[in-house]
Amino acid sequence: MSYKPQLAVLIFYADRMDDAAIPTDERTCIQNLSFPANVLQLSSDNEVSRIMPAESYIAKTVENARDAIACHVRWKIALVLAARMHEPLSERATRSIHHPEECSIRKWLMSEHTQQQRGRPEYRAVLNQHTAFHGLMRAIAKLINRGEYEKAEELINAADPFQNASIALANAIMALDRSTVS
Repeated sequence: MSYKPQLAVLIFYADRMDDAAIPTDERTCIQNLSFPANVLQLSSDNEVSRIMPAESYIAKTVENARDAIACHVRWKIALVLAARMHEPLSERATRSIHHPEECSIRKWLMSEHTQQQRGRPEYRAVLNQHTAFHGLMRAIAKLINRGEYEKAEELINAADPFQNASIALANAIMALDRSTVS
């Protein structure tokens, strides 16, 4: 199974998190990926296939807001990959989805990196949005693991509630980051 190259473009920019202009040629973008090369493989007919489990790529330590947003985007991509490639999630990924306290973002929120921000309303907003997002991911993970891939993808692509919750979490993380500067 394979998925559309646009997903690799998302992974590329989620990992780089910089302001570089997005190349119009997806093949060039995929070939110039800056993350571990063994995550994706591009075939001669522009099909992209995953050759490494998604959770190996998404399980990174979060040390700041940029890392948290990149982690969040990688989780979304992992769900899309599983749905489109008709593959169940690993036990580790499923456990992390069902236990937000084991998620890299939650670990960051409870780490010394955010200790100064814990009394702020922006911090509580991130905690709440993160928990809510995990609730929506749980529903999608159940569908994926039951083999209901099309239903899972419909939920992932739905503006409400999944995409709106995703945007709300990313916005809350950015607001927390901005509150640190001020």
